[in-house]
Amino acid sequence: MTTLITPQQVIDNAFAAIDDLSPDSITPSDIIAATTRYIEAIVGNNLLQCIAEGDYPQLYHDYVVPALSWAVRYMVQPSLNIRTSDAGLFAPRSNSATEPSTQATQALMRSIKLRLQTLLRRLSDHLNANSEQYEQYDPKCNALNRCSIYGGYIQIW
Repeated sequence: MTTLITPQQVIDNAFAAIDDLSPDSITPSDIIAATTRYIEAIVGNNLLQCIAEGDYPQLYHDYVVPALSWAVRYMVQPSLNIRTSDAGLFAPRSNSATEPSTQATQALMRSIKLRLQTLLRRLSDHLNANSEQYEQYDPKCNALNRCSIYGGYIQIW
């Protein structure tokens, strides 16, 4: 599977300009995993293949790229917070920065998750409202049309 976006697009869309992050921190496997877990679950395999081939550029730029960028960030953020070496796990440190509290780390993850959920819902709502424009889209394949989480309650229909 080819990746729909580049590591640089992830950084440009889901990280602040002041964040110091190398594109090498995002792997093709990270992008593929996020695509499969979050994007394909909404658009379905047929539409995903069309998007990967360059069809529907406005859908791609306006809806898929932002949602996928935040999906990748949501998946990689914990591994950015903790690193692995031959000696085991360690928290990245610098001379000028202090380690964030657990509360701050959890707040960051909640913020990333909320942005991701909002962008995924935006993509889903757009597809549902404009399904006639996307011949390959099947609303029955859209997981958000069958399951939602509101206030901690999972709703399946």
